[in-house]
Amino acid sequence: MEFKESARLGLKVLIPNLPKGASAASKTCYDSSFAVKAGMLWNTLPKAVNTQGTLESFKSSLGQFLDTIPDKPHPRDTRQKIGIQSSTDATREVVRRRRDDPEEALF
Repeated sequence: MEFKESARLGLKVLIPNLPKGASAASKTCYDSSFAVKAGMLWNTLPKAVNTQGTLESFKSSLGQFLDTIPDKPHPRDTRQKIGIQSSTDATREVVRRRRDDPEEALF
């Protein structure tokens, strides 16, 4: 995985592109791959978490950040109201909104 550092966002993963014209099966495999899923989740982390200098400080910051996210699956009707398709998408959306505005409650 390659990373790019941003003064505003911290470390971000450069997610590899899928070649144009790839088959539907290839797209499904690509979307399900570790590199894509892990990169998307990493990119939702706030700068205060993804720029920690040591493994121990990263773990601590990540734990504190994750404690702010509800540990319950969201009902399907709630996800549909805000345009989210799956639980994974819902988790990414909660993380993104909390990162952008820690006081905002999504659900």
